[in-house]
Amino acid sequence: GNVEQILDFARIRAAHKDYIFEPISLLGFAKGTIENNQTLLDESAFRIQFIGEEMEVLSDRKGLAFILGQIIANSTKYVTQNQDSPILKFETVYDKVNDQIVLNISDNGPGVSEEDLAFIFDKGFTGGRGAYTRQATGMGLFLVSKMAYDLAIKLDAKSDIDSGLTISLIFPNVKQ
Repeated sequence: GNVEQILDFARIRAAHKDYIFEPISLLGFAKGTIENNQTLLDESAFRIQFIGEEMEVLSDRKGLAFILGQIIANSTKYVTQNQDSPILKFETVYDKVNDQIVLNISDNGPGVSEEDLAFIFDKGFTGGRGAYTRQATGMGLFLVSKMAYDLAIKLDAKSDIDSGLTISLIFPNVKQ
């Protein structure tokens, strides 16, 4: 659990101060990450959806895999008993205005209240109440935010209570 997570993170940071930025096909990469986390998703009977077109970003594979893995783990952690069919959606969007590629990762879980949303990437955050507090260690998304910072990925989160959580990864606009 938590300890391995932190060790993994420390190792990644130590080994990858020199990140290798290379072209990555987002949806294909997300599919690969899903396969690596398949047991977790199967336990919760998650259905996975991929939406949008394949888009290419420049990023570090290990770092990005870490981010996606943590977000997937976070979604599986909060499946509620009364949830019929948990869904995890990966959607690529091109933001024309800012000329940026965005990956939205959404679940249909319990969601996060508006007052909590601002803090979900903070260390030790476990939510004010409801399903979001039970098994939370509050490390997963904090580590995501650290790694995203290293990879120049901006994070955004949107949610409403009872309507799931969407975490958006906004990739740096790197002109080839």
